[in-house]
Amino acid sequence: MIKCPLIVGAKGGMGRRYTAIIREWFYEPLLMDIGDPVPGEFDGVIIVTPTDDHVERIRQFLPYGKPILCEKP
Repeated sequence: MIKCPLIVGAKGGMGRRYTAIIREWFYEPLLMDIGDPVPGEFDGVIIVTPTDDHVERIRQFLPYGKPILCEKP
């Protein structure tokens, strides 16, 4: 179970929506935007950046071996 997700693109509209939903489930997500340093510990990644940035973010987080959810374009 993912208890500490990292939301990449957290300042955008979809990022705020995902943050609110996860907080309703009583979890506090880590928030990150493009260019921010990657936080230390997280259980999975939710990518909600602009569509043209999805591939780059997926490549960035694949080496961590964590589940990745990429918001559809």
